[in-house]
Amino acid sequence: MANAFIDVESTMYASQRVTNGGWNGKRLFKVIDKVEESEQITSFYFIPVDQQPIRQFKPGQYITVNINGASDYQQKRQYSLSQFEYKNFYRISVKRETGEYHGLISNYLHDEVKIGSQIELIAPAGDFVLRDAAKHNVLISAGVGITPMFTMLQAILENKANSAEVTFIHACKNAGQHAFHQHLRELETVYSQLHYHYWYETNADDAKAKSGFIDFSHPEIKLPIEDGDFYLCGPVPFMRFCKHALMDLGVKSEQIYYEVFGPHNDL
Repeated sequence: MANAFIDVESTMYASQRVTNGGWNGKRLFKVIDKVEESEQITSFYFIPVDQQPIRQFKPGQYITVNINGASDYQQKRQYSLSQFEYKNFYRISVKRETGEYHGLISNYLHDEVKIGSQIELIAPAGDFVLRDAAKHNVLISAGVGITPMFTMLQAILENKANSAEVTFIHACKNAGQHAFHQHLRELETVYSQLHYHYWYETNADDAKAKSGFIDFSHPEIKLPIEDGDFYLCGPVPFMRFCKHALMDLGVKSEQIYYEVFGPHNDL
């Protein structure tokens, strides 16, 4: 059995290598930009130091960052790729963690990594991906869980032949912590198929913002209960609440996909 798993893993790595722009193991990248997206989230843009092509990823996938200087040991962390474009760079958007559990690598990226810094990356991976862009997809996130949803949304909208509706629902504490908000508002004005809703826990001064918990039965929200796909990303309690609320409305469990940041949990 062990040999079987080794063979599968070797096949996966070989596939990454032969794919245009793919590579095995670690590859050195340079930070070419660092952009604050909200009070807590900052985006990092990476290009390969060897100036060779990089592999396109599937919307929703992550990339692994290998850090050598944050502790006595090498540290690897996975961050969702947050921009879906066929260009020779990768972008991740990282939340600063300063609560009960400080984020060793996330905070290192915020505090120590600058434009011009060089970072080792491992090729994109992950099976939390957009399955069918032609369906009515509902992308639901909280906090930094917005990152894979944003790439899925971009992938749906960039195909001009695709007129399928897409509903984007996000929740966060307040407007100051709402990453990509302005970009989402701009997309909403351009694409009539996009339905954008957001909830704030506090200070919902924005006329369009709703307060409190997400309410999927809100009259402004039209959900594809019978035939849509629903994607969840955020804290586990948030996703558990969303999954059960959707199922109470008639959404089947097999229509719901989710990504857990951290050890896997069943919702």
